[in-house]
Amino acid sequence: MDVPMNRNPTRMWDSMERWVKRIEDLVEQQVTDDPELITMVEKLRELNVRAELVWLRKFLEKVSSPVVFCHNDMQEGNILLRNGDVEGRRTEPVLEDIIVDDLVVIDFEYCGYNRRGFDLANYFVEWMYDYQNDSHPYFWSRPKKDHATVEQKGQFVEAYLSTLTESPKYRERPEDTTEHILKEIEFYTLASHFFWSLWSVVSNSNVFTRAAQFDYWCYGERRFKEYYSHKAKLLKHSVR
Repeated sequence: MDVPMNRNPTRMWDSMERWVKRIEDLVEQQVTDDPELITMVEKLRELNVRAELVWLRKFLEKVSSPVVFCHNDMQEGNILLRNGDVEGRRTEPVLEDIIVDDLVVIDFEYCGYNRRGFDLANYFVEWMYDYQNDSHPYFWSRPKKDHATVEQKGQFVEAYLSTLTESPKYRERPEDTTEHILKEIEFYTLASHFFWSLWSVVSNSNVFTRAAQFDYWCYGERRFKEYYSHKAKLLKHSVR
């Protein structure tokens, strides 16, 4: 996709830098009248998100990931499926009959040019969460059996490459192999978790978003937990 906008892939880092600064300001404040914020600030002091941001940026330099136009928030709520229309009657779509034109992607609030690895990793990370919970904290963490497997990721990547290479504008790149893209996904899974954990913390500190029916701090804690878990996994297996 060729979109007439700034192609410098800095928005992700600019956003995280801005959120880290906001968190640093929050940590320095003397919060005394809000028990929830007091607890949140104490935990944030332990995390040192500034040092983590510096480390993450350096770590992601280890894998080459092309700059492409990205949605940057590809989760189930942003992918719609059209109902069918048979003789004026609406029908539910059948999986075997679904074609690309039946799918509608919405909510381009975070779109822009970014590293391909982030968009692909973020899509698979979203398999870990369900936002249809009507009770607190208004999301579920799905069990591991529902997470994307290596095989499912590989099938997705192969379909992506098949479509990509069919384009008359395609120019071969060394990064366009299933093995390399799966590596991008592993690395940028960290970026997805860290990006949305920072976003959640900042949203929780905002009086307007805190009024929404969603526990941003609980979600942020969950994403931080997954970030550090995945980081430990990558370092343990010495991903290069």
